[in-house]
Amino acid sequence: MTRINLISVEAKAASSGGGLQIDPVGASASTQTISITTSWQRYYAIFKSGSSVSTGSMSIYRASTSGGAIQLRKPMLELGNKPSDWSPAPEDLAATATSYITNINSNN
Repeated sequence: MTRINLISVEAKAASSGGGLQIDPVGASASTQTISITTSWQRYYAIFKSGSSVSTGSMSIYRASTSGGAIQLRKPMLELGNKPSDWSPAPEDLAATATSYITNINSNN
């Protein structure tokens, strides 16, 4: 059984001409190179993996030295071929809520 996966990340380059490469190791896909702008935008790549792939890795890195440094934030890996808006993981929301409750209780 083949699974369709999507990796997305917000990125921006220090100057024009920047790019990033997404390399899904262990999937039946090749490295994808994406040109990026100097303002924050979400970029994504779609790749397939077989049901026999139990482990693997994903590399996201600068495509070349032109465009200077790149910045990345809010990476997200999801099943399917349509990117969704970034959202924190449910366990992150629970930890934040617990922290707020602790602060409220300690200030009473």
